Amino acid sequence: MTAPTDRTPPRARPAAALVAPVLAAVVVALAVVAVRDLAVDRGWAGGTSWSRDLVDSVDGLTASTALTVAGLATAVVGLVLVVAALLPGRRTHLRGSCSADLWLSPGAVAALAQTVADRAPGVISAETTRVGRRRVTVEVVAREGEAGVADTVRTALDSGPGALTTAAVGIRLKEVPR
Repeated sequence: MTAPTDRTPPRARPAAALVAPVLAAVVVALAVVAVRDLAVDRGWAGGTSWSRDLVDSVDGLTASTALTVAGLATAVVGLVLVVAALLPGRRTHLRGSCSADLWLSPGAVAALAQTVADRAPGVISAETTRVGRRRVTVEVVAREGEAGVADTVRTALDSGPGALTTAAVGIRLKEVPR
């Protein structure tokens, strides 16, 4: 069976989701300052306008190395934020190899592979040693001299988790003395 191609995979949050709350707080702070300055300008509150004081303090500045560096740093930060907003989140799940809309996390595939290998005849224990989007490796411990344990585990893994996803499920056999 072939996997459907019209489905989009589950994805993690994009990088912009990490910066968005900070930028939202900055915008809210600017709005608070603007409302305060409006109240001072209309005479509803006493004091001086903070934004007018800021503009007056920078009035008369001439081009300098410090201002150039600050401008370039601001431009670089802005460019990084634009790129972060446009990049999609990374894929978090593996597509199932059946025609159903099935998505499995690499951790779920590893847990299933470990359980299937551990329940195979002749296996003392099984432990997942490598979990990735393309490959899952299970280390199987069996007694020395027991024939066919690796083949039995391989068959069980191929018919279990190996049949569910396109990730390669491998085994590493470790024999212990009797």
